Amino acid sequence: MQRIILTILTLAGLYAESLSYQMTQQTMSFKPDLTKLVEQQVWKIVNRSVSLLADSVSTGVRFDERSIEGVAWLRDFSFSNGAIECDIRGKNVLQRSFVGIVFHGVDDSTYDAVYFRPFNFVTEDSARRSHAVQYISHPQYTWSRLRREFPGKFEQPV
Repeated sequence: MQRIILTILTLAGLYAESLSYQMTQQTMSFKPDLTKLVEQQVWKIVNRSVSLLADSVSTGVRFDERSIEGVAWLRDFSFSNGAIECDIRGKNVLQRSFVGIVFHGVDDSTYDAVYFRPFNFVTEDSARRSHAVQYISHPQYTWSRLRREFPGKFEQPV
């Protein structure tokens, strides 16, 4: 069974505004309620605390800062083909904000992920800008191994 999880690969906090899945073969749409993250009934939170954010424009959640990877698992949900859409926001602070989506999750340390480095989005340094979006496959294919063995293949600018 493949599990889709919203993951927070971050030292800085993450603000997640929306997350939805579009299953193309079944033409079914699913939009999980992110406000349930704080209750942990629909979601399982690992290595993070979650708080609700609400303003006049949107409702979302914020994950706290920690030096280790954190994960929010969507419980009892299977997904195999389709599109994932989400609104996430990290911080533009060098080496302090890594946010993204995990898929093919087996457990808290075995998964594939696509994540973003917001601090590289608008930098003047073209080498750093080319590392704005990253694919990884943990535990075997970490970002450093992929960069070393396949330079430029699994990282791209925004």
